Order: sequence, then C-alpha cells, then structure tokens
Amino acid sequence: MVRRIRQFYKALFARLNKSDYTFLSDYLTKTELEVFMTLPVFDRKHSVDIARHLHHQGAQLELVRAGLLHDIGKARCPELTIVKRSICVLLEALFPKHARNKATSKKGKLGRALYVHQNHPEIGAEVLEILGCTDERIIWLVRHHADKEAAKTDDELAAFMVIDDRM
Repeated sequence: MVRRIRQFYKALFARLNKSDYTFLSDYLTKTELEVFMTLPVFDRKHSVDIARHLHHQGAQLELVRAGLLHDIGKARCPELTIVKRSICVLLEALFPKHARNKATSKKGKLGRALYVHQNHPEIGAEVLEILGCTDERIIWLVRHHADKEAAKTDDELAAFMVIDDRM
C-alpha cells in the first residue's frame, strides 16, 4: 500500500522536462509520439522513467521502446484520470471479483475505466499494430507486460515487470 501511495504522490507532481522530450523523439516514430502525447502526463513520465532506467542498464532498443509504449493502451480512455485510476486500483485490490465484473460489463465511466485499466496491454498492442509498428518483439512485450505467466519464461519481460512495478 505504501508503494501505491508513493506512486500516487509521484503522479500528482509528474512533469516532463526538455531532456525527456528529446529522449522520446530519439526512440519513438512521429505517429507513436503523437499517440503517446495523448496519455496523461503521469503516464508519460512513468513510461519515460522506465525507458531511461532500461537504457541506462544497457537494454536493447526494443526493450527501451517497449518501456515507452507499454501503457499506450491507456490512451484509449481519456477519462482514466488519476482519481479514477486510484479507484480502479483500490477496487481491484479490495474487491477483485466486483472489479472484474464491472470491467467485463464496460457499463458507465467506471466500468469503462476498469476495462481499460485491466486490458490496456492488449489494447496497447492493438494500437501499435494500427500505427504500423512491425517489430513483433515490441508488440509482444507491450501485450504481455502484466502477464506473470509469460514472465516465467522470458527474462527480459520479467526484468521489465520488476522495473515497472518499482516505478
């Protein structure tokens, strides 16, 4: 719970600086960057922080790009504000069955927010395919970045998930 409170606090004050924008333009195509910029600033900063961490660890280009693009599916739900995201996280932690049912129904703004929150990896992979991303490894990493089973057989994905969880 302390980790989630820290994430919330970081999200409240998230800002991108000039070097973040340069980093983004170095790694994303123009089209990817346009969609990326539709994410709330806290998601953008989170993704940049992950990608920079991966870059500094010497990760391959595909993993750094996946770090930037892993939450791109959330761009499909502009109503997924920091408050609604917090509600989603709390519901998923305290009432997982209710959260899954509400997400499955997609009814109302909360149902849609829960659906996108729970399914953003798959949505993100579809967005990348629509944008013309042809790198299957990036699409796979985005699609599976929250898949604990897939991480058991892919060391890069497992390492990525640890970093994502920390940030």
